[in-house]
Amino acid sequence: MTFTPRPHLAFLILLCSSHLASSIRRPTDNDTPLAAYLVTVHRPDGLLPVDEPEALEQWHTFLLGQVCNTSDPATKDRFPTAESRLIYSYSHVVSGFSAWLTAPEVEHMARLPWFVEAIPDKSYKLMSVHDDHVPTPPELHWLESVRDGVWSKGNMGEGIIIGVLDAGIAADHLPAIPDDHDMPSPPAKWKGGCDHSEACNNKLIGLRTFVDTSRALGAAMFIGNGVDTFMQHHLTSVLGVEYDKAFDVAPKAHLAIYRVCNEECHPAAVNAGMVAAVDDGVDVVSMSVSTKEKAMFHEDDVAVPSYRAVARGVLVCAPAGSIGPDMLRVESNAPWLLTVAASDTDRRVVTNVELGNGILKPDVSAPGVDTLADPHGDVEYTDVQVKAATSMAAAHVSGVVALIKKAHHEWSPAAIKSAFVTTADPAGPDDALPGNATATSYFVTGAGEVNPVKAMDPGLVYDLGASDFIPYLCGMRLGENKISKIVELMANTSCAETGEISAKDLNYPSIMVAMDEKVQQVEAKRTVTNVGEEPVEEYHVEVTVQGVDVAVNPSKLAFSEIGQKREFVVTVRRQASTPAKAVIEGELKWVSEKHAVRSPMVVVVGETAATSAGLSYGDDIASINS
Repeated sequence: MTFTPRPHLAFLILLCSSHLASSIRRPTDNDTPLAAYLVTVHRPDGLLPVDEPEALEQWHTFLLGQVCNTSDPATKDRFPTAESRLIYSYSHVVSGFSAWLTAPEVEHMARLPWFVEAIPDKSYKLMSVHDDHVPTPPELHWLESVRDGVWSKGNMGEGIIIGVLDAGIAADHLPAIPDDHDMPSPPAKWKGGCDHSEACNNKLIGLRTFVDTSRALGAAMFIGNGVDTFMQHHLTSVLGVEYDKAFDVAPKAHLAIYRVCNEECHPAAVNAGMVAAVDDGVDVVSMSVSTKEKAMFHEDDVAVPSYRAVARGVLVCAPAGSIGPDMLRVESNAPWLLTVAASDTDRRVVTNVELGNGILKPDVSAPGVDTLADPHGDVEYTDVQVKAATSMAAAHVSGVVALIKKAHHEWSPAAIKSAFVTTADPAGPDDALPGNATATSYFVTGAGEVNPVKAMDPGLVYDLGASDFIPYLCGMRLGENKISKIVELMANTSCAETGEISAKDLNYPSIMVAMDEKVQQVEAKRTVTNVGEEPVEEYHVEVTVQGVDVAVNPSKLAFSEIGQKREFVVTVRRQASTPAKAVIEGELKWVSEKHAVRSPMVVVVGETAATSAGLSYGDDIASINS
């Protein structure tokens, strides 16, 4: 459905004054009937968000004027006009606005033709340090491999802009990110700004806040849990431990910091930060935000704006979550996100596995323990803390993304993610884990730890465009209204026209299939694209899985040019010895003389395998990794 404005609308819009809050203003009275809502609306024909953002903002103010009761004695003093109710107007990442509304006003709004949905404000977690522990000297081999093997190919990330959505760095540490006076100027595509000019330079080119500064920790200005993993610190003493040097992952990449959290993160600020990052021209986004509860994609205020970013070619790196010892629950599980776990974390205990949406998550792991970062709040004796969290890992990976993006500017977000997954180094065994679960479980580490050198030249990639996720969403049976909320910018969101696929057939770099008691075999389809440095290359398949039979057709793939695509089908069959209930892990590799393109493979067997979302098991993990 598309709402077409009435002929006199343009005149009415011209009467509205422009408004965009720079931070959320919260009512201070406990008895106020107002609450913050994220409102999704049908976009009117003829009003382009990129070309006319101010007109779109005025349009949202006009819509509010149709429902706001500005004469209510309980609210009129503080919010005398509809304009004063507007918190944010979103130009394209989300079609809609956030505003202060009463419950009756929302009920009235729901009856109007332009209305899609109104979601009450809720808080998210800032993925941060999970434990105060005595640090040990970090292993710098991973970053050294970046320096030695990838910097030259990726030109140290020159001209690439990393956007960080996070909570902050203390105001008294500004300027916190030096450019050493040898940083190139920002690229011409950069359209952003700096709220604190004294803090910005050619390294830190953007600094904006989207939260109520009066509610900040100590009223200080914060930027980023994970921001400073990109920084260089020379001979810094951290609680008595000296580090010679922490290598900057992408030394010539630029940083743009968007503060979207205080103690908690709220959808209005997160969405506004993502809108700004995409508008400003960032190439990759590193997020440290995660929802507290399970949510379907259309209700996930991280997944929805991230999809819109990916649709515009911006890869979003998100943390898998540091949840605790009794449940491995992977957060940020939308398939268009690059979900990163922390390697060497002390929270690897697995007693249950939650398998949601039919997609294997996390995607990969990266160093996330004993990471140098700037502290939030008061820390004695040091200006630098050692942190441990998956947000640290996501920050590391976004730096490697910058290097790959520089070397392969034509690669899509999905192609870059595929390069990480298929070249990751499998983790080693850990006998400390309970039952037959191991640290090599893909549900703990993803495909393994990111290998920056191999990811620069993966040989083959499993590519996906933004529109390729629509048949997958249709296969989840969300309904077209809910799907439209996620993919609003895409022209064709009709499931009747796009068709539907199950999760197993989404062209993802990992493979997960489910077999209930009535199913003897199942097939999964994939397409690979040749991105090798040499156009002519031949591959043969190698499969390592125990407990089921796996056949791949064809078993050999030949390529004669860059960009050439080849399809194959994976067939999984039960054996007589296949367990009645199990989660079986293995791998599928396409091997040539130069490359080994490795896909993690998971077969879910048992009574709950029939459902494509919300699958859960106990300790039944059989793992094989060679």
